[in-house]
Amino acid sequence: MKLKKILTGFIITITLILLNSTSSEASLHLKNLDFTAQINEDGSMDVVETWDINISDTNTLYKTFKIDKTKYSGISNVFVQDITSGTNKNFKKSDIWQYHLDKGHYFGNMK
Repeated sequence: MKLKKILTGFIITITLILLNSTSSEASLHLKNLDFTAQINEDGSMDVVETWDINISDTNTLYKTFKIDKTKYSGISNVFVQDITSGTNKNFKKSDIWQYHLDKGHYFGNMK
């Protein structure tokens, strides 16, 4: 009898969780990625990436860098631009991580 109550409670809990879950119509489609890399005399490297990406129903996009600190000192001097319609729109850096940043902002943790 006690097992039946526990099982019923478990089923009700799972049902409520599934009913309250949301779905998203957000989509990301990377059409092209172009980059240039230049090694400087001091051993540092400048990299410029140009992404041609369709983003709909979200303003959240992640890029993760795996950094081996035994080989590299880190990433610095990051900036993000939107070059849609031939105009450059600079994004403002946010120092506080959030799942959804305000439009026109980016987060970069370079530690």
